[in-house]
Amino acid sequence: MPYIVPCFVTRSLLTCKPGELIRLLGSEQGTLALSVSFPHGEPGIVYLHGGRDGQPLPSWSSLSQDQTVLSYGNMFTLDVDDASMRFDINEAMNMRGVLISCGDNLFLRANPEQKSQSAGYYNWQTGIIQDERPDPGVSVAFTRWSLIIGNVITRKFDFDSEKQLAA
Repeated sequence: MPYIVPCFVTRSLLTCKPGELIRLLGSEQGTLALSVSFPHGEPGIVYLHGGRDGQPLPSWSSLSQDQTVLSYGNMFTLDVDDASMRFDINEAMNMRGVLISCGDNLFLRANPEQKSQSAGYYNWQTGIIQDERPDPGVSVAFTRWSLIIGNVITRKFDFDSEKQLAA
């Protein structure tokens, strides 16, 4: 049997666990996202690459309907750029796409698709997106990072929060 890199399965988005890296099919074909959960358990998506109608990324949305996705599960790696490390957490928390390390948790700041909602902080460990900001007391932020799919560099997506400031 051949070894396929990256490894993926085709499944219903509603069956994905929070934190799974997914590629949307259908009308949003090619969009890279994370399956997430909100504090009360409702499913959602954090769009990482691709997205809808020029919406600045990353952005989050509740799940309006089920769809078929390719799921990479948790077969991905985050690589941070040490030169982008920031200790001014209060300023960094306002930057879309910033990674925030707070204690033993890692958060991603994402904007909502609907402007009436506030920014969310995606917790990479739990797969939950929350409204409240991480505690800035013991935190460091990374404004440039990469997501690598698979156990070898097969697909790499770079994120730069500092470039997002102009958006």
